Amino acid sequence: LDAHKLETIARCGADRMSINPQTMEDTVLRACGRPHTARDVQRAFQQARQAGFQAINMDLIAGLPGDNFHGFSSTIDRILPLGASNLTVHTFTVKKAANILKEEENYYSITGGDVAKSVEYSQLRAKAFGYKPYYMYRQKYQVGNNENVGWTKPGKACVYNVDIREE
Repeated sequence: LDAHKLETIARCGADRMSINPQTMEDTVLRACGRPHTARDVQRAFQQARQAGFQAINMDLIAGLPGDNFHGFSSTIDRILPLGASNLTVHTFTVKKAANILKEEENYYSITGGDVAKSVEYSQLRAKAFGYKPYYMYRQKYQVGNNENVGWTKPGKACVYNVDIREE
C-alpha cells in the first residue's frame, strides 16, 4: 500500500478504506506471519487520509498468540487517536485447521488469559474516544468465549459491516 495506489483508488470512486493492523505490537505481528509493522499501519492511515478517505475502518484482534493485556492495551492506545470512523475489536478465533491446534490442542477453550481484560479495556477506551457499539457477533472457538464488537463514530456506521453480520 502506498500513496499512489491510495490516490488511484480514491480517484476511481472508492470512499471507504479498511486498514486492519490486528495489533500494533511488531513482535506479535512477526509471530503471526504478518508482513507489516506498526509504523506501516500509521503511514498507511495517514496516506489514506491524505488521499481523501474519510471513512476508514480498522480491525484489531485481542488474544493473538504472544500478545497480552499490556500489548493489546498499547495497541488500543495507539489506534484510537488516529480517529478511524469504525473500529472492530475481534477476539482471536482458532479455526479447526489452524497450526496452533497442533501445538496446543485446546487453545480456543482456555479461559483466555488477558483477553477479557483486553476487550473490557477496549470498550472503556473506545467510549472515551466517542465511539458507540453498533454490531456484535460471536464465532465458534473464540479464545475466552468473548465476542467481536464493531464501534463507530456518530453518523459513520458502515452498512456493509451490519449487513455481512446479518447473513
